[in-house]
Amino acid sequence: MAKQSAQQRADRIVAFRAELSELEAAGVATLDPVMATQIRAHHDAILTRLASETEVDLSRGEARLSAGMRAASILGAAALSAAWGFFVAATWNDIGRPARLALVTIPPILLAIGTAVAARREQSGYVASIVATVATIAFGVNLAALGVLYDLPDSRNFLLAVGSFAMILAYGYGLVLPLLGGIVGIGGWLWSLAAIPQGLWWDGAYGDFEPLALLGLGAIFLPRLVRRGPPSFTTTWRACGAAAVMVALLALGQTHSASLFDGMNAALLEGGYQLIGGASFAVMIWQGLARDRSELVRAGTIGMGMLLFLRAVDWFWELMPKWLFFLLVGALAFGTLLLLRRLRLAERRLP
Repeated sequence: MAKQSAQQRADRIVAFRAELSELEAAGVATLDPVMATQIRAHHDAILTRLASETEVDLSRGEARLSAGMRAASILGAAALSAAWGFFVAATWNDIGRPARLALVTIPPILLAIGTAVAARREQSGYVASIVATVATIAFGVNLAALGVLYDLPDSRNFLLAVGSFAMILAYGYGLVLPLLGGIVGIGGWLWSLAAIPQGLWWDGAYGDFEPLALLGLGAIFLPRLVRRGPPSFTTTWRACGAAAVMVALLALGQTHSASLFDGMNAALLEGGYQLIGGASFAVMIWQGLARDRSELVRAGTIGMGMLLFLRAVDWFWELMPKWLFFLLVGALAFGTLLLLRRLRLAERRLP
């Protein structure tokens, strides 16, 4: 059973027990002792099986500890990756070429093997996520170092190689952290392809944000077409896609220089993207509420809030006292809060 499905089943059992205890304490319902014993034994057997098959949280305390473990995984991966990068930089000039090749070639291989071992031995995947993330960073350092050693030119294919390596580890062992690295790497490579028809060097594409918006849309809808990996992968793809769309539309609405159509009328171009951004963020919120996708609601809400704030700065910063400006921003935030509350109440349905 997938980890998310197992956790949902465990949560339902724990919630059932808590609600049954409340009903019995209130005198609303009381189960026959024999039936209560049978139900409890059945649930105990299910929880024991789920705990043996995958890592599940059987209490709020365990859930809080799991959240701490996820945070520790991210911190550990970042710290170990930084340690590896600084170690290579510190020793690079003190060793010969053969030692340099060994220093940057062997660790990614060993770390990839370590990811496989950790994934088999530890069900939660936290250790495997750390090892896989460090392996991805080490692989990137490897490619960059080989480019320095052999005087190779800069290439967008660096992003493709690192992203593909991360994706192999992510989908091979069901790990979210390397999936994020893979999305960024392959997404950056695809974004750089927009430089080709413009005749620019590959990193010149990063000044134009329409390709990023299109890539974000693709990432949002990709899980419908490719159903691979654990359920958390679908959420990760949608969250990354929504974030990319949000950043792209905010940048395009803020300055015409961020657009492929920079030669057009600046006010018309920025105004058009502001309208598109507002409509897109509203659709994100609507679809997120309708389909119970919190990542879309968050991205849409943040995007709408940032759009309103940036427009308020452009329109009113020079026209009113600063205290009145921030009072207006507070009123907009309060209005957004009331609107979201009304939407929340409109979506409320008794099960």
